[in-house]
Amino acid sequence: MSQAPQVPQAPQTQQQAPQQVAPVQAQLPVPTTVEGLLVSADFTTQIQKALPATFDAGRFAASAQTLVAKIPKLAKCSLQSFQKSMLDCATLGLYPDGRLVHLLPYGSTVQTIVDYKGLVKLMLNSGKVSTVNAEVVYEADHFTYENGIVDHKVDFRAELRGEGRGLPFAAYCKIVMVDGSSRYEVMGRTEILKVKASSKSSSSGPWKTWEMEMWKKTVVRRASKYLDLTSDGNMDLQIKLQELEAAEFETQAKQSAYVSNQMEDGAIIDQIAAIMQEKSLTMADLNNAMSTQGHEPVGTLASVPAELLNQCLSWATRR
Repeated sequence: MSQAPQVPQAPQTQQQAPQQVAPVQAQLPVPTTVEGLLVSADFTTQIQKALPATFDAGRFAASAQTLVAKIPKLAKCSLQSFQKSMLDCATLGLYPDGRLVHLLPYGSTVQTIVDYKGLVKLMLNSGKVSTVNAEVVYEADHFTYENGIVDHKVDFRAELRGEGRGLPFAAYCKIVMVDGSSRYEVMGRTEILKVKASSKSSSSGPWKTWEMEMWKKTVVRRASKYLDLTSDGNMDLQIKLQELEAAEFETQAKQSAYVSNQMEDGAIIDQIAAIMQEKSLTMADLNNAMSTQGHEPVGTLASVPAELLNQCLSWATRR
């Protein structure tokens, strides 16, 4: 009996497990405004990395939001400048609340200025300093400085007698270390006024509106230079302070140059006005002359573009 022919079976193929596709993570939008930056998770992460371990990034962001609400011009500054200012504050361990450190808009740039109280905070944060005290000394005060020790007494009853305390003539800072030792830094009026004179904004800004606070800041800053100020990451905060001071000085120079240019422009405008009055020239005459050069008419001399003032002066002189 013949066997039935065997039918070849198809080779069995090994069933492959389906490949797992990694989920696509949604890309968070990159902040393009200061307001957007302050509520972004990336900003909070960066700030938390820069802050000392005991500081709260949420409180830091809230302080920054409150400050921007109080000073809306900060929101118009460049995002890069604002972010740098935030990181500078975080590195120093100072909340941007307008008390210990000030953020001032200058054009598109944010200027970071550490207050004298901020300098005191940095010294206390170092863990080496127990207390810091700064005072301004007036003529009517009892004050001596001998062998590195200050003796300062104030009789406030003199004000009740209408006598007052007189003019300020010195400022000092007392630093008590955690080991109980102390040191004084004293600066006389002449020294402080030299520092004021070296400032490009000696006739404006805090030197004009808060001069006694600047006396304190000057002597506190000098005292702080003798201390080792480091962050949690062992960053030398003296270097960061010097960087901010250099930026502040540069901004003051720009402001001074701007004011100087404004004064020069004002003098030229006065000259043009005097010549036009003497020669009975009108704004219509000036606008006719400007139109022949392809310039738009203006309503007043103050509206003349700064780059055209010398040209207008030359025109008025030749008429």
